[in-house]
Amino acid sequence: MTTYNPNIPQPGDLISNSQPQILGNFDQLNTQFGIDHVAFNTGSGNGTGYHKVISIPVVQGSAPALPSGASPGIMYTKTAQGASQLFWRNANDEQQITQEVPLRASIVFTGATGVHLGTPFNANDATIGGGNQYTWTMPTPPPSVNYYYNISFVTANGASRVTINSKLSNGLVFQFFNTGTTPVLPAEVCIMVWGG
Repeated sequence: MTTYNPNIPQPGDLISNSQPQILGNFDQLNTQFGIDHVAFNTGSGNGTGYHKVISIPVVQGSAPALPSGASPGIMYTKTAQGASQLFWRNANDEQQITQEVPLRASIVFTGATGVHLGTPFNANDATIGGGNQYTWTMPTPPPSVNYYYNISFVTANGASRVTINSKLSNGLVFQFFNTGTTPVLPAEVCIMVWGG
């Protein structure tokens, strides 16, 4: 394999003399480009430049610095859980992308009382306050408020939509409504929480 030579051609070189070195450089550049991309070729397609894969070397230590500019974001790898993992960082925080998203809590409860059905996982029963507003919490909150949640329900009393009034570090405050603006209590509610 030809080694890339950044020192050619020299000002005094004749192109005919440097041609083998220049062709070697082009060959090396196309070989390196072809590792992650569809390489250039001599056919009619002449390469597309599309990615075949994205290879990102592992960053040692902490996250790299953000570039300057409006709302920058960067993707990189670093070692986590004993292996190379993919991360995303913006001005607000750093998120691991390639982690298994752990289940943090789950519960099914009756809409009229907030009392669980079956066996909840890391979930307290919900309390129902004024305006039929539910407050539901987890005894052990996720590591951050950047968790994902899903609320599903069995309709009753015309319940057709849910509104999240507040996302807490350890739970949710929410209400169900009919097709208008009346808060109602559904028959059953299921909550699942992941990540964080």
